[in-house]
Amino acid sequence: MTTIKMIGINDNFKKHIPTNILTIVTKTIEHFVVCLLSDNCPNIYLIDEENNICINDKFRNDYFGDSKKDTFVIDNYSFNITHLKIKSPEFGQNKLYYCANDRLVKSKKIDENITDLDETIFVKEGFWYLGILTGDYLDQNVDYNRQSFSIDEDSDFDISINKMTREAVSKAKVFLAGYLEKASAEKMQRVIEYTTKQAPEYRYLLNRKKDEISKLKPGLSDEELDDSLFKIKRDLEKEVKQDCDVVLQKIEDNGLDDSFEQELVETISKVSEMNKSALTNYIAKRKIIIEFFKKALRKRENGKYELEKVIHNLVFPMKTTNESCSYENHNLWLIDEKLSYSVYVASDITLGNDPENNRPDILVCDSPVVICDDDESTFYNTISIFEIKRPQRDDYTIEDNPYTQLIKYLEKIQKGDALDKNGRPIRVGNNTQYFLYAVCDITPTLKNVIKMLDFTYFDNEKGAFLFSKNYNAYIELISFDKMLSDSELRNKVFFKKLGIE
Repeated sequence: MTTIKMIGINDNFKKHIPTNILTIVTKTIEHFVVCLLSDNCPNIYLIDEENNICINDKFRNDYFGDSKKDTFVIDNYSFNITHLKIKSPEFGQNKLYYCANDRLVKSKKIDENITDLDETIFVKEGFWYLGILTGDYLDQNVDYNRQSFSIDEDSDFDISINKMTREAVSKAKVFLAGYLEKASAEKMQRVIEYTTKQAPEYRYLLNRKKDEISKLKPGLSDEELDDSLFKIKRDLEKEVKQDCDVVLQKIEDNGLDDSFEQELVETISKVSEMNKSALTNYIAKRKIIIEFFKKALRKRENGKYELEKVIHNLVFPMKTTNESCSYENHNLWLIDEKLSYSVYVASDITLGNDPENNRPDILVCDSPVVICDDDESTFYNTISIFEIKRPQRDDYTIEDNPYTQLIKYLEKIQKGDALDKNGRPIRVGNNTQYFLYAVCDITPTLKNVIKMLDFTYFDNEKGAFLFSKNYNAYIELISFDKMLSDSELRNKVFFKKLGIE
């Protein structure tokens, strides 16, 4: 029997030595794991003032699970690998051990080499994977202190750590095949669900880039998965662009040659799928905007409703025009699809030199008509003005209501006093048509205004309208409920096609 006592440890080493007995047990098992697998291994005990632990028993009871032995050959040298299922949660990682002379010399986390292997294996299966690599070549090339190997990390000619790792990983994949196949299937199912319900713009990648997707690690968060799919999509777009350049060059050099007809068809198919993906992304964003809109209409925890600026910015960012706000960054479609293609849109921009600083929430000028070559003689055939009110506002009077506010803006435009953001006149003609809209809840005080001004209700009192001959203007009050239901109805078929209803 051999007894080793830890007495009088050098202070320089003492601070690095663990004092927890279970930590020392784990480190001892790791270091002597090859010996512990042997039937001839002597009993090893760790004893302190409170514990007397048999390392052999601890290994058999808490660590040792199923095992299997494999061999492989590199440059006429035979290597042995023992696959172990480690039951102890303290082990904490899937590893590959490089051992020499029955001792651990080098360890490597193997998750990075096996795509579908990670820490979830212990949660799902109750074990960690450990591969123990031994062989004469390792014994012959270990340092005298057994701290490292005199073996190149990588080499095209000699045996290297990387060559041994590749062979060991290949054997480990076979040993773990049952688990890895299940983990891969679960990962792919998650990607399918994510690209169906949350990010349909990536769905076509399942067909085009299935191999790249299969290389993603399992257990990614939604954000990490989205980032990974975006990178795959971006790489595919670069690849398609290169393919297009090649095909176009062939057409330029040889004309439409039948010899690359299939290549042309395949390239066009890829471009078509990318375009569909972009459309899918846009429709999916519409779904999100509608959900935001719903939440903006709800009563807050303090009992109040959102200010009108919240909804205003959702429809079209304030203090901007369509020159500075791209099509993708506004949501005029919530009100009317046609508005998205207007010539001039101004959101919360003053109508020029106005001492009262009147600013229509949204001003839309469209269908410009040129009556001569002089730019100054161009007028807009259609003017639309939108006023957005706070949800459930209920303090309107005959003097202060959406109608009077819209008419005030209209009068300024018809008098020729209104200027655009560049200080140029907003010109109108005798035949210019005016459409005035107030987006608001039809509350009791607004109903009184509707009655006094002789509006006509429509759609079960979700809105009201009238036509003013004096102003040649159509005026409509649109409830938030109608605006929401109409936008949902217009987009319902697209959401259904994408499976994101």
